Amino acid sequence: MRDNGRPMAAEDLAAAQAAAERFLAAIDKSDHRAVWDCFSEIAQAFVLNRAVDRGMDFDLMSGIRDGTASDEDVDRYLEELLEGLRRDLRGVDIGRLIFEAKPEAETTTRQVRVVYLLEMDMAIGDQRPSIPAGSVIVAPQDDGTWKVDRLIPRPG
Repeated sequence: MRDNGRPMAAEDLAAAQAAAERFLAAIDKSDHRAVWDCFSEIAQAFVLNRAVDRGMDFDLMSGIRDGTASDEDVDRYLEELLEGLRRDLRGVDIGRLIFEAKPEAETTTRQVRVVYLLEMDMAIGDQRPSIPAGSVIVAPQDDGTWKVDRLIPRPG
């Protein structure tokens, strides 16, 4: 979807944030199929191409992409992908995260950056401070859903 100059609606930001929360919850629950379903086609293509660059058989990659690979091969690949994502998120207690969604400023698509923040144990008055832990870039799909384009596992 292209940005047609209109401001991002609050319900779009909420849907984008919910997509990022589902993605991180799937990682936390070790649900590799749900993690894969949270990825946009762009993200799926990226991680599959990265896998080929790192030695995955091209025919296996094609089978996963096209949906013709065996369930066993898909599960093995997705479990390895999930393990890599868990390594990227090492030290982040996903159950203690809070989220802030904001439109990406310099993009031609209606992407949203959802920053995930780790809520601190200490309180300052009535407030619990939080620190950025990373972000997820999500985008609307043609079917109206929001999916993850990219995980940025560090603040910034």
